[in-house]
Amino acid sequence: MALLDDAARTSPIPDGESVKTLDGVHVLIVDDEEEITELYSMSLSAAGATVHSTFDGASALDALRAGTFDVVISDLDMPLLDGIAMIRAVRQSESFGPVPAMAVTGSTRLDAREHALSAGFDAFAVKPLSAPRLVEAVRQLLRKSERT
Repeated sequence: MALLDDAARTSPIPDGESVKTLDGVHVLIVDDEEEITELYSMSLSAAGATVHSTFDGASALDALRAGTFDVVISDLDMPLLDGIAMIRAVRQSESFGPVPAMAVTGSTRLDAREHALSAGFDAFAVKPLSAPRLVEAVRQLLRKSERT
């Protein structure tokens, strides 16, 4: 899944609808923008997910070593260890397992999508993501990982 599927753009969960579609799902959010982390945490928690957040790739690797996550959502441009280096470390180590991961960035670089996907992300989206699109993106990542 390179981008959010058309279904995510055309038939998202309606705004304001409280659907617990992510019960039991553990999500790691990695972003150095506190507002984005809070927004995504609230959106995913409202859908039933358990959310943990970190502010850089190094802390994300520590969190992945310490716990089990069903999905990782990561910014690309962060201090200490960026999202590209973080996902490469995850993909190169068997200890992390095949956790599905989505890059979410506000970058205007034309090659950001290609760069993220070639580094090992399973999906790519541009910030900001609305709550319904974020929840649907996580659902798609989970469905895709169940098929592989």
